Amino acid sequence: MGLLYAKNDIIIFLDEDVVIPKDFLANHLSRHGFFKCIIVGLRHGINFRNFKNKIVKSPDYTQDFRYKKFIPSEWKSTYKEVPQDNFNKICYPLIESNYFKKFGYGRIFGVWELPFMFLTSNASVSRHEIIKIGGFDMRFKGWGMEDVHLAAKLIANGLYLIPNLNTTVYHLLKKSLEKERKKRIKEYEKNFNLYNKIKNENLLISDESHWKEKMKKFFANKFIAKYFLK
Repeated sequence: MGLLYAKNDIIIFLDEDVVIPKDFLANHLSRHGFFKCIIVGLRHGINFRNFKNKIVKSPDYTQDFRYKKFIPSEWKSTYKEVPQDNFNKICYPLIESNYFKKFGYGRIFGVWELPFMFLTSNASVSRHEIIKIGGFDMRFKGWGMEDVHLAAKLIANGLYLIPNLNTTVYHLLKKSLEKERKKRIKEYEKNFNLYNKIKNENLLISDESHWKEKMKKFFANKFIAKYFLK
């Protein structure tokens, strides 16, 4: 729905629980003049009390999972295709992949392929490029993987995925109830299986008018669609 509201050339995806640095917009937008690309920023997870104490400091990109992450053996049941040697150890996806350059062609770092490096909590990409590949796939329900699938389609259509460490944001953490956590895990696993099932489908290219008509039907009961079809 946000894409329907958007009118300008570059879309910046941002979660509601992040705090951006002062030069955030400039650092995102300046890269788009040179490449047909997806710019991804990293996150520094922090609780609100610590955030207030560090307000004058810049967020630290080394706190993001794409910089450093321990891969527990418990994840084997979800990532069944990942080599056994990748588990129960620390992975440095950003460094090991040379800032994502060594990703591609199904290569895995930790448990992740290249599209998993894209999160809509902090990223930017051309609006035209998103709509051209049909936007988000509405078959994903619940939490997770709709952004990874979007990235996979964008990459398949020729966009480079580039990390920008200068656009790192603070991610304000909150405690999740155990019931909510289990629900998210269940939804993620379902969407992860869907992703693996559909990720090799033929890429369909769409024009904006066709995409808007499709979204008009999908969101028919959620807003006055005629405003967005101007």
